[in-house]
Parts: sequence; structure tokens; C-alpha cells
Amino acid sequence: MRIKNIFLLFIFCSLTTAIASNASDLVVSQNTYGGVGIIQNPSARFSDDGEFLVGISSESPYNRLFAKVQFFPWLEAIVRYTEGTHRPYNPGSAQTWKDKGFDIKLKLLDERDYFPALAIGFSFLPEPATAPMVALHILSKAF
Repeated sequence: MRIKNIFLLFIFCSLTTAIASNASDLVVSQNTYGGVGIIQNPSARFSDDGEFLVGISSESPYNRLFAKVQFFPWLEAIVRYTEGTHRPYNPGSAQTWKDKGFDIKLKLLDERDYFPALAIGFSFLPEPATAPMVALHILSKAF
């Protein structure tokens, strides 16, 4: 049993090293807001041109429905609709809180041997209780 676990660990490490060894072949993942990233953090990586994605994410107390479009190699756009189950839509209402948002991310520099990729993103939040626009400066580097 122990040899089997060591063998599986060796295979896993070999595969992850092979994937991470070439930055152009990296597989991108979606964050909970719909953009390319990990968990809630965006990254400076982008999907393939012309990719269209519709998805759902659920993390208590937020449920999100999002659509993402990769228009160009340097432009990612996301539209999302969020439901918050932590408070009512109106005081005394049984309906849950709702919000919508729009994000764009622009690539400024591609990743090179010794320099990370650089992107800037903007999150437009229409609700007055939150910031109307959030700017993100993102660096990503594969080793």
C-alpha cells in the first residue's frame, strides 16, 4: 500500500512539473467570479481567443451566474449576477439580496523567461453601497 501511494505521488509530481515547465501550455482555471484565476484571485493569464464560457459558482453566502468572453488575446470580459443569501433584498422581504457586475481585464505584457505577465483589470459594481469601480494590477509567472 505504501509503495502504491509513493508511486501515485511520483506520477502526480511528474505531471504537474511537466505542465508547469512550459508557460505557454499552462491550463487556465476559472475563479469564483468567472475570470481566469484561482479561487477568488484573478491572474494575468488569458484563455484562448474566441472562448465563450457560462458558469455557476456557489460559495456560502454567495451564488453567482456568470458569462465570460475572450474577445482578443489581450481582452477578457465578464458579466455576472450575484445572489447573497446573508441578507434580504428589502427589510422584511423573503427575497434574497441580488447584485450584478461587469469586469474587464487587459493584457499589458506577455510572460517572458525572467519577467511575469502583466495585466490590469477593472471591476464595475453598480450598487452604491460598494465601490463603483475597482482596479486590479495583476502579475503572473510560471516557474
